[in-house]
Amino acid sequence: MVQNKDFLPQDMQERIRTVVQENSLSDTDKVLFDVLLVVSRDMVLSEDTVRTIAVFLGVSEILVWKKIASSPLFAHTTDSRVAVQVCGDALCCMRGGAELLSSARRAAEGAPVSVNVCQTQCLGRCDKAPVMRIRGVDYVNMDQEAIKKVLKDMQTDA
Repeated sequence: MVQNKDFLPQDMQERIRTVVQENSLSDTDKVLFDVLLVVSRDMVLSEDTVRTIAVFLGVSEILVWKKIASSPLFAHTTDSRVAVQVCGDALCCMRGGAELLSSARRAAEGAPVSVNVCQTQCLGRCDKAPVMRIRGVDYVNMDQEAIKKVLKDMQTDA
């Protein structure tokens, strides 16, 4: 897992610094949008890239993901065939979202299909928090074994 700005090529870091200098740092939304435009031209917006951008700019990963999700300009791509999204907003976190995320990551390690587990913005099911979404289906009350079963069942679909 990449945790520092060295993941970004030096020329990319320079272009990001230029974007930051050209904008008011108080306008985080605009800075983030412009940085994503620059980065997405040359790099896939993977989990590692998003994590690195967040570290580089000193903002939360969730803020970066929200900006990506709110614009049709940014298509985030992963190498994985199955995306497992775990809500990372406040209510889900208070009701065990971090544990759900950890369980999903552990379940993905031995999954029979290629899996990408990521924390995402609100999935709109706060009444059932914490929530996880796999292939457009929302899951609640999940533990590691239940997640493993869902991923195993997907093996036939892959």
